Amino acid sequence: MMRMRMLFMPVLALLATWSASSALAQPYPVRPVRIVVPFAAGGAADIVGRLLAEEMRKDLGVAVMVENRGGANGLIGTEAVATAAPDGYTLLFGTNTTNAAAPALFKQLPFDPAKAFRAVALVARTPFVLVVRGDGSMNTLGELVAFMKQNPAAANYAYSNSTAQVAGAFFAKQANVPMTAVPYKGEAAAITDVVVGEVAFAFASVAAARPFLDSKRVRALAVTSRARSALLPDIPSIVEAGFPDSETVAWAAFFAPAGTPDEIVQRQSASLERALAQPAMKRQLARHGSEVDYLPLQKTEEFVRDQFEVWGAKIRAAGIEPQ
Repeated sequence: MMRMRMLFMPVLALLATWSASSALAQPYPVRPVRIVVPFAAGGAADIVGRLLAEEMRKDLGVAVMVENRGGANGLIGTEAVATAAPDGYTLLFGTNTTNAAAPALFKQLPFDPAKAFRAVALVARTPFVLVVRGDGSMNTLGELVAFMKQNPAAANYAYSNSTAQVAGAFFAKQANVPMTAVPYKGEAAAITDVVVGEVAFAFASVAAARPFLDSKRVRALAVTSRARSALLPDIPSIVEAGFPDSETVAWAAFFAPAGTPDEIVQRQSASLERALAQPAMKRQLARHGSEVDYLPLQKTEEFVRDQFEVWGAKIRAAGIEPQ
């Protein structure tokens, strides 16, 4: 019996090796893919992530599930992907906050965003918009700045996320006017306080501002992009409005854990490219305040590397202290 067991052991080892090699040789993917959105359900990031997950499902031929893991400005969900297995079955729907600005905004991070991920594809950019009270007298950024210089007690603004915080602080520096930043838990609450006059203005995403703009409860003075946005084509860019260094545009990209094989991230990037090339996807993202801006794998990697310095410099120049 012992002799037979010894004879079979090499055969079993060979079969195990063959089985593992066969599994590795299987084309990706062979099981469901998980996309972690590090923000609460129902927000713009969640909606866009789910739209792209559905298109990836059709392209990849497996279930693509979205998991919301909000909290700590997106860092909780981002950390979950940073520590996930690099096998292609966990992706992060990351943003400029989680994957570029975080080292300058926070004193301690549970992961290194420059080393913990592989950038897969840039998918969208999201310009913000500066809004003031709809029934007020201000129609330009110049008039807003003049008002705040004349009324220092009213020189305040609302923000509810890191992008709006940076946009507001940097604008205050460029305008050379001391301003008080007032934090809010949500964009709707921040804009509502603009409407009632609690704060002079707010930076908000186009998606959040749209209902207030449509009802004329607020007025848009500028979008934060370098050129006018197709989302609000009648509104001047912040550069056009006289603040050439105040461009602050949010972005979203997909990331995989560091160590994910090249062939897998290339497959993921190609799937996202096909999804974003559809005219219907462009319209859907526009409805939620984002502009399609796909970059392939290598260009996304270069873009993200540059963004660490872009956001770090902007945060330092704005005088925002890490929390």
